[in-house]
Amino acid sequence: LYTIFLSFAGMIITKETWIISVLAVILAFCTLFLWQKVIPSKPNTPWHHRRWRIPDFLLALLIVIFALVAFFSGFFRDFSGIAKFFEAFSAWSHTGFGETSGHEKHAQQIGFFNYYWLSLMVRYEWPALLGLLACIPLIFRGSTLRRFLALYAIAILCAYSIIPYKTPWLIITLLWPFFLLLGGAIFDLLR
Repeated sequence: LYTIFLSFAGMIITKETWIISVLAVILAFCTLFLWQKVIPSKPNTPWHHRRWRIPDFLLALLIVIFALVAFFSGFFRDFSGIAKFFEAFSAWSHTGFGETSGHEKHAQQIGFFNYYWLSLMVRYEWPALLGLLACIPLIFRGSTLRRFLALYAIAILCAYSIIPYKTPWLIITLLWPFFLLLGGAIFDLLR
């Protein structure tokens, strides 16, 4: 519970793109939930009962709120920074629409899909590309956790491929699940 809450706070503090990551997690979870009814995971991991209580949840929430207020207020020296946090979403929602930022990659556009990230994987990040290829069999016959990670990785790649704004630092957010999936595939091959 605390790891999830503090990870969420870390995402929010880092950059506005946490919204894309959270939406990708929700999409992957919902897809996995429905996919489990069609093709169950083998072995199918049962849902665990929660071990935390409501006071634990409230304490974790309070810690996250405190951390966010501390960071965005300059550690309680400028509370106008909290308002600026929300103002950033207005500017962010318009980023990449139009020719204003210089980070659009229209040359690699097919309809609404932009294959910029795939081209970077092919050119520079072969392990991530192999991890992407490992996603395909995992969706059909992986463990519950690996299926979730594969669905998340595909969702985050699709999301960043649809958004026209491209900057190199986004690759950090994009590639890590593919590296983990490749590691899992290598582990399975060696086993």
